[in-house]
Amino acid sequence: MIIGAGLSPVVPDQVPVPQRGAVLGWAMVPQAGALIVGGLLIGLGTGFPAQYALISGLPLLILLFALMMKDPPLPRARREPFSPRAFLDGYRISPRAHPDFVWATSSRFIMGLGYGMGTLYLPYFLNDVLHYERLFPGRSTEDGLLIVIGVNSVATISTVVLSGWLSDRLGKRRMLVFLGGLTMAVAAVPPALSPTWTMTLIAAVVLGLGYGVYLAVDTALVTEVLPASADRGKGMALANLMMSLPYVLVPPIASFVLEGPGGYSSLFLCSAAMSALGALLVWKVKSVR
Repeated sequence: MIIGAGLSPVVPDQVPVPQRGAVLGWAMVPQAGALIVGGLLIGLGTGFPAQYALISGLPLLILLFALMMKDPPLPRARREPFSPRAFLDGYRISPRAHPDFVWATSSRFIMGLGYGMGTLYLPYFLNDVLHYERLFPGRSTEDGLLIVIGVNSVATISTVVLSGWLSDRLGKRRMLVFLGGLTMAVAAVPPALSPTWTMTLIAAVVLGLGYGVYLAVDTALVTEVLPASADRGKGMALANLMMSLPYVLVPPIASFVLEGPGGYSSLFLCSAAMSALGALLVWKVKSVR
């Protein structure tokens, strides 16, 4: 969270609005690619001690960004003294004063719920529904999960830069966010209706394509509706919270859905519904085309 708070304001602080989609598109490529590389590196590690050492060591590379990024500090005269009350008040955003920011972050929250429902329980889906280890003797469920993540990440990388650049050229971010979210909703339907390994791979591709379109363009859209230019760090932190908070809520929601008659099919259909709703909410943002 601390690293994210430092990274998030960099784009709205230093990148002009007409270039933010392309810049964020390139910024998301390492994020998607890291899922593949990280999975491969962890797979090469022998034993939990080596794997956890690798996990703890890699984040230290972020120091390169901190050392090389030229970010002039805020003059001391403009720094306000810390106040617990002011800190808590900072989390209150008036829907009346900043409706577009509220709608954009609400869309993010709903999209996060949809994405979390469609992805967090994939290991259990592969094991409990597809019976991956029986389907492919000699392979583990973790192997299947790595394949799904790899396919999904490659699909994401294939659209994330192009969609960000396109949103800059067209000047239309809402349409691309909507199309990306709708594609993510469509991706949840195949495993719900036909839970097979082939359909799971198809869903991974479609989800990656949609997520690639959504990811960079939605972040660029959020940078244009921040409540105040002086508090971009706080605004971006709140926007990022709306993407991470759903992952805390998905497990209790999913446990309730999975206990119902539809099981995983119901969970994927709920994912589709949430993604479609999140995509629709972006049209409530009026100050960005």
